[in-house]
Amino acid sequence: GRRVQFTPSIDNNCNSVGKVVLEITVDKSGKTISAVNSKDSTADNCLIELAIKYALKTKWKPSETAPEKQFGKITYNFSF
Repeated sequence: GRRVQFTPSIDNNCNSVGKVVLEITVDKSGKTISAVNSKDSTADNCLIELAIKYALKTKWKPSETAPEKQFGKITYNFSF
């Protein structure tokens, strides 16, 4: 339920297409502290690693009332 505060630009240097679904964990300050591949992904390993790299750089709006860790999903659809 949190809004994105910062989304890094993504360079698809894998030269492939596909969907990556990541399960993420965010702390109270809005930092993405973990990102792991979901079984719903249809992309190759290069895109999965790229998505994880950028998911960990994504910042969410801080929330003092949020639990210590919140869980959610991010979906990246890669094309070129």
